[in-house]
Amino acid sequence: INNENILYHQSIPSLYPISVTNTQEYSLLNNIIQSNNDSDEFSFNPKEWLIVDSTSRRLRAPRQNEFLYLLLERSWYSPYLTWLNKNEGLFKIHDPERVAKLWSKVKNRKTNGIMNYDTFARGLRFYYKSGSMIKTHKKHTFRFKIPLNSIF
Repeated sequence: INNENILYHQSIPSLYPISVTNTQEYSLLNNIIQSNNDSDEFSFNPKEWLIVDSTSRRLRAPRQNEFLYLLLERSWYSPYLTWLNKNEGLFKIHDPERVAKLWSKVKNRKTNGIMNYDTFARGLRFYYKSGSMIKTHKKHTFRFKIPLNSIF
């Protein structure tokens, strides 16, 4: 139902009205919701990955560092990655290819290019430049800059 730029979708809880200002935003949201065609070890629910943007108050797909934090906080994804030291923001990715594949699904990536760990890791390197993450110089080991609550 679309009522004066507020979208209520049947598969999103009614507690979260989404302000949609154009058809591109509606299309993105609709694609995220309906991208549940690929089966994996865990059932993929696109709604569980949507986060409320702190400035616009709209639901959106997470950024890559937000995605990693969400994965780490959900214990059922511990085969994928785990905290080494949560107080220091240090974590290790155990199954890099599955993390990259899940990231592709969460971002609703519709390209001919394949998302693999190399592509995923390249994206993470941008967070080093911005200071959101700190280099660890260990394979598949990463560190968030503290405080973690600034991720969201």
